[in-house]
Amino acid sequence: MTNKLMTCPFCGREAERKANRRYRKGFIAGVGCVSQRCPAKIEQATMSGTPEQAYKHAENVWNDRTTIARHIDDWHEDYGDALWWTFPIEESPYCGSPLDTDWPGYHTHWTPLILPQATVATESTQAKPEAVSGLGEDNHERD
Repeated sequence: MTNKLMTCPFCGREAERKANRRYRKGFIAGVGCVSQRCPAKIEQATMSGTPEQAYKHAENVWNDRTTIARHIDDWHEDYGDALWWTFPIEESPYCGSPLDTDWPGYHTHWTPLILPQATVATESTQAKPEAVSGLGEDNHERD
């Protein structure tokens, strides 16, 4: 069974399984962006097991979203705003792009802005109407 793949962290398009090939006693499987222009791709090797296990491992890594900073030369304006870093990290990142008028010019690496997914409200996190008071005459107890 295939894991549901998160969208591309760089351009927001869908992700798909990429080529799977034999590697020594295991397999290499990949997951990446469907866009040919986007370089986002992850390849993971397993030293034993099946091609499906290699794919599951690659899918888990893709969905993990542990981000590795990429060099400024890998950025393209189609990626839009990003978080910009200097190494070693000694200050907060700059949020924007090298095309901004206030671009500081000394940041060397970037990571994508990852949009959070909304959580689904559960019964325990929703406000209960009976807990709200003082909203008018209808909420007062009657004698």
